[in-house]
Amino acid sequence: MLETLASLQVQEVEYLRDLVENVNDLVQSVRPDGSFLYVNRAWCETFGYTRAEVAQLSVFAVIHPQSREHCQDVFRGVLAGEQFDAVESTFVTKAGQDVVMEASVNRRFQDCQPVATRTILRNITERKRVEAVFRESQRQSQLIFDTSLDAIVVMDQEGTITAWNPQAEAIFGWPRAEVLGRSVADTIIPLQFRDAHRQGLRHYLATGEGPVLNRRIEIVARHRDGHEFPVELTIAPLRSGDRVAFSGFLRDISDRKRAEERFRQVWNNSGDGLRLTDADGVVVMVNDAFCRMVELPRETLVGETLAIIQPAESRERVLRHHHERFANRMIPSRMERELPLWNGKRTWFELTNTLLPGDQPLLLSIFRDITERKRAEEERRTLEAQLQHAQKLESLGVLAGGIAHDFNNLLTSILGYASLGLMELPDESNAYPLLREIEKAAQRAADLTQQMLAYSGRGKFVIQPLRLDTVVQEMTQLLGTVVSKKATLNRQLEPATIEGDATQIRQVVMNLMTNASEALDGQCGSITVRTGVRQLDAAVLRSPFFPEGLPAGAYAYAYVEVEDTGCGMSDETRGRIFDPFFTTKFTGRGLGLAAVLGIIKGHHGTIKVDSAPGRGTTFQVLFPRSTPIVSESQVVGPNPALPRGQGLVLIVDDELSVRSFIRRVLETVGFQVREAVDGREGLDLCRRYHEELVVVLLDLTMPHMDGLEVLGELRRDHPAVPVLVMSGYSEQEVAKRFAGLGVNGFIQKPFYPRDLIARVCQCGERHRAR
Repeated sequence: MLETLASLQVQEVEYLRDLVENVNDLVQSVRPDGSFLYVNRAWCETFGYTRAEVAQLSVFAVIHPQSREHCQDVFRGVLAGEQFDAVESTFVTKAGQDVVMEASVNRRFQDCQPVATRTILRNITERKRVEAVFRESQRQSQLIFDTSLDAIVVMDQEGTITAWNPQAEAIFGWPRAEVLGRSVADTIIPLQFRDAHRQGLRHYLATGEGPVLNRRIEIVARHRDGHEFPVELTIAPLRSGDRVAFSGFLRDISDRKRAEERFRQVWNNSGDGLRLTDADGVVVMVNDAFCRMVELPRETLVGETLAIIQPAESRERVLRHHHERFANRMIPSRMERELPLWNGKRTWFELTNTLLPGDQPLLLSIFRDITERKRAEEERRTLEAQLQHAQKLESLGVLAGGIAHDFNNLLTSILGYASLGLMELPDESNAYPLLREIEKAAQRAADLTQQMLAYSGRGKFVIQPLRLDTVVQEMTQLLGTVVSKKATLNRQLEPATIEGDATQIRQVVMNLMTNASEALDGQCGSITVRTGVRQLDAAVLRSPFFPEGLPAGAYAYAYVEVEDTGCGMSDETRGRIFDPFFTTKFTGRGLGLAAVLGIIKGHHGTIKVDSAPGRGTTFQVLFPRSTPIVSESQVVGPNPALPRGQGLVLIVDDELSVRSFIRRVLETVGFQVREAVDGREGLDLCRRYHEELVVVLLDLTMPHMDGLEVLGELRRDHPAVPVLVMSGYSEQEVAKRFAGLGVNGFIQKPFYPRDLIARVCQCGERHRAR
């Protein structure tokens, strides 16, 4: 029986040893000197030592230096009889890896003496790591809770506040200590919303659904002092078993709301059109100015594509271009475009585009209507072109006037000497018809210079009251020979009176009628000539050929208008029709409309031209009605016999041929003559012979001192000396320049000997009569 009992004990010992060897916990037995007595398999696997290596180790060799002192105290305490449970220490494996162990330590006795410590170790390294992560997570969560810029409020399912962060204190004015345990409805929810709040809680608890959960919404909240303000709220449910809580994240959006209100005011009150579109070209937002510009309501624009403002046939192309530019970020930042609108209008816009970045980028387009500016620029360009044209015509006029003046000096000699020759030769002389031809040719040349002076606005006019309708009516027979046989001539004549030169006005009508007939180019058509009176404003009176304009409203204007149904003119042709010798025919044939322009300028009028290819041409000539033009000149016809003269005549002219001709004519009838080659010499001779002078023949244009300067000096020193002005310019032009200086008469170059003698004799008689 004893043997059986011994056998059972041996079996039990083996069982216990096998159990210890194979448990997951680490088991070690350490002698009082710190050497290992026993370690199990799990210990070896954890620390990486073999049993042979363990036999050479001290227990303190596997304890981390930071835990070594503590473990020594525990070791000594155990040997002294103390019991230690759940002692945490850090150990070091053979590979140098730290492991945290939870140990239960007691002692082993033999012969009533402690011979070793017995320790059961549990590896809690992972648990400690998880606990550390959890603690760090808690710390970070608390940090986020405490430092969040949003107010964080947690309430239970009854609506009682259980958490309240510092930002909630700042936003709502309630200290944490005062608000915990109180109802949300009684603290931060305005009275008018409290019932809705409670109903929402009950609905969620009953159904598990809430329309505002996990969504960002805007509500009105209440401050501790009672004022209400907008907040942005996000609510999330927190479930724990059968209990539920709610966390609310609230942000004060008062500043944002004020900014949005200011933005809305700027957006809606902007004078520029504003439009927001997305990448698909869909209109997100427009302002009132844009709606007015495109003449469509906001309801029609928002939600539609940006191409809706344009005609239907171009919308697909516009939208395609938008997609391409948006995809490639090739959106022009600033440009000027003329856009055709859906209603047929065409409007000029200054367009500025700005791409607003984000998850869904938007395109901000700023439209500024610059139609009026473009129209003004076009008008300015037109006026500049008109001014350039007027300056060109003025330059040509100055040139024509200068040429005519110099030509008249030459014709004075030619015509004068031819007339003298005719006066001295008998009619049966063989030279008589030759001189007569010279005289006729000189007269025709003089007529040409008159056209040149007319173009320059300095022609010779015989001013008298004229009825435009009468002038046109009297030209009926002549007009019939001018107008094409295939043309129908219509007359719409109303009374219109002006002060003008009948011959020159007839020339204007004749030229306009000739042009109208040629415009028909041999085809059937009609020509209409009209006369009448109109009260006109400044816009109608403005003309590229007269940039200084005429007085508007103060006068009624008589008009003569010639309209044809011919081929019309292009803008280029219309800009050149008043150039000398310009024609659309094979070659130029004369001054034509250039002379017409000069005649009109000389009569203080203006001309308007309306023409386009294929729709005919209308010329409208406007004259001030009954504007008086004062002229002191009188045309004296030649006498059958030349009068005799006496006294001293001074000729002041820089042209030798003119002086020689005048000297010979005057000496022939008994005058004494002295000559001056320029203004200075003429003034010296006037001062020397002023008591003997019968008349001074004074040229207008001379070197050193011109006629105007000479006359001014002479009138200051000797106001009684008679002065007869000679010039190639018209009497009206001279009268304007010598007004107030006491000119005694005027004779226009070229002149006949009889006319010269008659004028000089008249001045001599007036001088002697004084």
